[in-house]
Amino acid sequence: MKEEAAEHSSAHPTAESVADLLSEHGYPFQYSVLGRIMTRFRPNGGSPWIFAASELPVSANDVDARIDFVLKHHSDTRYVVAECKRANPAYANWCFFQAPYVLHPYNGVPNLVRVQRWIHQPAMHNPSFAVIAGELDAAYQIALPLKRRVKGDGGGQPKKDIDDALTQVARGVTGLVTLFNRTPTAVGDRGVADIFAVLFTTANLFVSDVHIGRAPLTTGIVDAAELRIREAPWVAYQYHASVSVQYSAYSPTRPTSLGQLLTDDAMRTIFVVHAGAVDDFLIKLDSFRVPQ
Repeated sequence: MKEEAAEHSSAHPTAESVADLLSEHGYPFQYSVLGRIMTRFRPNGGSPWIFAASELPVSANDVDARIDFVLKHHSDTRYVVAECKRANPAYANWCFFQAPYVLHPYNGVPNLVRVQRWIHQPAMHNPSFAVIAGELDAAYQIALPLKRRVKGDGGGQPKKDIDDALTQVARGVTGLVTLFNRTPTAVGDRGVADIFAVLFTTANLFVSDVHIGRAPLTTGIVDAAELRIREAPWVAYQYHASVSVQYSAYSPTRPTSLGQLLTDDAMRTIFVVHAGAVDDFLIKLDSFRVPQ
């Protein structure tokens, strides 16, 4: 009997092990962010975004997924597909850089907020395409984790973890579009919805405007003296969605160049937001809109 009791005791999980399990999978962070958003809703003079659903099951190009949570604007049909990423503490400094050459011509387009618009038009198979929702001071195309001198979580691939989180957000947007196609009444009687993509994270966010294309050809190494790094509360990341993530059933234009194909079909803006900037960001997000 004593041996059985000892075996039972050793098999019982400790509070510390359960806490580690929950934290590692990110649920406490996810619901902490959502709880903060719910308490900060103010239709006038505050955050206009209200909670719509959490762990929403969707399917994007036959790949099942769950959106951490969806927000809706209180007065129109703008939505936020939100994913939450608790960063590995050992790699919780995320650095963002601008790619000097994205498409031809080499300026303007990458600094526009590109969001997904869904329109209920059954005869056109419910089109979905990119629209411009505003301009940005800066947008970034490269995201890299920087190792810190602290103990981190076991396993994982830091760069892949960021890429996977961004892909999950993009897949969630496509999944929500697909869901609206199946159940257009969920949007209401307006028949149009603009969908923003947001990744909330515990990572510290840093940006640099260094021209990475000026590294010497013989070394490919950036001169540290040219680097200027600043911390940012949130970052606009221009994500280039692969075909498996895109929703491309309809395009209102006929691209005449690879650059136009990139912006119309693949490029979408994902806002990466530090957890401490949730309130200010959601108020700022309200300024990005497209005339209905």
